[in-house]
Amino acid sequence: IELCVQIVDNYNRIKGPPFAAVDVVSVATACLDRLRPEADAKHLVLSAALPSSCVVLAHGQKLANVIDNLVGNAIKFTPEGGRIAFSVGGQKGALVIAVTDTGCGIAADYRERIFDPGFRGTTAVEGHGLGLSFVRSVARFYSGTATCSSEPGKGTTFTIRLPRLEKRVRALNVKD
Repeated sequence: IELCVQIVDNYNRIKGPPFAAVDVVSVATACLDRLRPEADAKHLVLSAALPSSCVVLAHGQKLANVIDNLVGNAIKFTPEGGRIAFSVGGQKGALVIAVTDTGCGIAADYRERIFDPGFRGTTAVEGHGLGLSFVRSVARFYSGTATCSSEPGKGTTFTIRLPRLEKRVRALNVKD
């Protein structure tokens, strides 16, 4: 419990305004560059499909933590020689971030609880079961969603949808 409180406190101490224009492509590129050595060590193919720029209202460090968590999990759960595809795109007024891997996949009964704080589908890999809960919390804070689709033995896709900058600005102005 003490470790859980400490981790939550650390996330809450991230400084800066909760809403600022953030170029997701710049944040994602930095995250992927930072995680690439881990992927290379497991002989994983880490590919990225990124537009030239894509801006959302968010907190850059929290967005980086979301990407680090999703790609880091994909690296942890994908066997040597596998593939991880990271993409940023748009869909119906939303920014879509997707991480797809050829890892072990997640059983249906675990997918229902995968975003619950403290839930871990396995003890075979290091972790505390808080990362995906954080991912979902950040997505919800920014009026977005976090979803998981998976097939055991074939891989998993985590998808984050966030309102595009223009849509979020209109929503904030309406609330004022």
